[in-house]
Order: sequence, then C-alpha cells, then structure tokens
Amino acid sequence: QELANLPERLLRYRVHGGQVSWAVAEAQVLGTLAVQGLARARRRSGREPLPTSAMPDRQFLMTLGCSSHDIDYSIVGLIAGRITACEAVGMRDEAARVRRSLIDMGHGKSKRLRGLIDGALAWMDLREARRTGEIRKACKAVAKCAGLVAADMSLVRSAATYWTSRLRNF
Repeated sequence: QELANLPERLLRYRVHGGQVSWAVAEAQVLGTLAVQGLARARRRSGREPLPTSAMPDRQFLMTLGCSSHDIDYSIVGLIAGRITACEAVGMRDEAARVRRSLIDMGHGKSKRLRGLIDGALAWMDLREARRTGEIRKACKAVAKCAGLVAADMSLVRSAATYWTSRLRNF
C-alpha cells in the first residue's frame, strides 16, 4: 500500500459551544474513569464489578478506587482543555464563558478544588503569555502558580526557568 500527504483539505471540523461532545463532556469523563476503575478491579479480582446505574456517578467511582481528587482533576482538566480549544480556533467569547463557568464551579467548594481550578487557570494564563510574549503577564501567572497548594511545582519550575532566560534577553 502507498501513503501520501495530500495537499487539499479533506475534512472541515466545526467547533461550537453547543456541540454534543461538550454538552456531555462531564459524563464522558466519569465514564472514562469508570472504565479505568473497572479494568483495575478486573485485574485485581478476576471479575468485573458492574455499575448499579446506567451512568457512573462519583459514589460508584469511589467504590472502584477513584479518589475525589482524581475525579475533580479530570473534570477541571477537561474544562481547561475546552478553554484551550476555544482559544485555539478564535472563539474568544466562548473561551471566556467557559472560563467563568470553571471559576463558578469552585465557589463554595473545597480549598483543594479551588486550588485545582486556580492552578489550571494560572497555567493557561502562563501558556497564553508565553505565546504572546507578554513577560509581565507571564511572571504574574508564575507567581500565582507558585502560591497555589495544588499547583504542580515541576510546571512552576519549568515556567520560571523559561521566563528567567527570557528576561535576561529582554
């Protein structure tokens, strides 16, 4: 068989805020975590526990060994990915709307969940600042990440290293 890179575009993919993959995204995340948990349980016991309802919920996932942190981390990551996708295709208004919904998701919730959300937002700010070359904005995002309990310190270190080298050349 022969392979080739064709010069013409053969597919056009439309992205919009109301598409089904976004409308049921949280259910997709919970389903993915359930499948992973069921596979772990099957490997441990040789049997597969079956869910008690059609759609897995947090309680079922926790019986499979998923922590509340894993569930929250996956959902926050999904929403952050949606924001990034919107920004990548120029859907600034939709990105801002989803960003607000992510912030609202943390209101009245645990400090750990708010930390996950703040960390995701700060990391997105840092990536955007890096893309646009806005050093002041990037330094602010790095400082915010450094102050977050839930922030991944390896990300903060790599960002700080990158921007320190940029500042030397500024």
